[in-house]
Amino acid sequence: MAAPERDTSPGKLNAWLARMGSGDLPILSETNRKIAAVARKDDSTAIELANIVLRDPAMTSQVLRVANTVFYNPSREPINTISRAVVLLGFNAIFSICVSKTLVDSANRQTASNDAVLGTIVHSLHAAVQARALAEAVGEKDPEDLFIAALLYRLGDIAVWTYAPDDARRIEALIRSRDMTPEAAQREVLGFTGAELTLAMSREWHLSPALERALSPELKNHPQSRLIAAADRLSEHTATGDRDDFNAVAEEVATMLKRPPREAREFLQDNLKKAGELVREYGLKTSLLQAGTSDSPGTPSDSGPTPIATDNRQTLQLQILGEISAILNERAGMGLLLEMVVEGIYRGVGMERAALMLLG
Repeated sequence: MAAPERDTSPGKLNAWLARMGSGDLPILSETNRKIAAVARKDDSTAIELANIVLRDPAMTSQVLRVANTVFYNPSREPINTISRAVVLLGFNAIFSICVSKTLVDSANRQTASNDAVLGTIVHSLHAAVQARALAEAVGEKDPEDLFIAALLYRLGDIAVWTYAPDDARRIEALIRSRDMTPEAAQREVLGFTGAELTLAMSREWHLSPALERALSPELKNHPQSRLIAAADRLSEHTATGDRDDFNAVAEEVATMLKRPPREAREFLQDNLKKAGELVREYGLKTSLLQAGTSDSPGTPSDSGPTPIATDNRQTLQLQILGEISAILNERAGMGLLLEMVVEGIYRGVGMERAALMLLG
């Protein structure tokens, strides 16, 4: 797809939005759009969300695999159905897993810009992990909201690499040769910054209210905005190995958490380890995560994540039956139980469609 023409008029971003809306930007995939719409509705049910994910077999496998990682499932109680994953993890967690997968898939489809895009995605995953941990530590109501916002914080940069790789290279050259800030280089080449493009995209497609707050200049001092920006800077300084800048942000985090600086740094290092686990789970190299690190041969990042969901029908049937039994013991709602039965028939038996009718 040709890059949108650069324009210095007030409508310059609209040209980009129009092209991206009709193109193949990963965040705007049909599955993600539907999930985002369901997540925004106050009266949405777990069944609605599960049904959307189940229509995409690759997405179903990824959600179940990541849902069973320590990051999302510390108890390590197996999650074998999408219905159960939605109930245990929540709508926003499922959305964040789906967005992460489509971003990684998009980068893997590219060639010349692959390393740059992969580096940005790894950066975003690290920032998202830090943001969620910080949100939990300060008592935010829904930390997964901030995970999504931090994950999408640099979506504009990814879009530029996707739609205009030549312009993206020009921006990088300006940063290196003229010692320009990324924002100044982006404005010179594109007429706007990556952050402005991200904000416009979020407003156009209702991606994340927290993201819009974080990128709105008038709301930069909002507690959530400061938290997301700090998480993004932490990830950037970790990747570049800039220890002084990292420590400066750590001091800010210590104030935010009301903890001694040493404890804050330990907290951030622990989050970095969790980010590494999540990065490997998506099949990415942790060498893109932290300066001075490398992946040793034979690690999961070299061979890809180990799948948890199995294609063996009999094994899957037994797993889902066990999960249904657990639901019965927990005396959960009948709606969830019936949904899991239908999902078991759909995935366990391999039917193209499955439906359940109750006759009164």
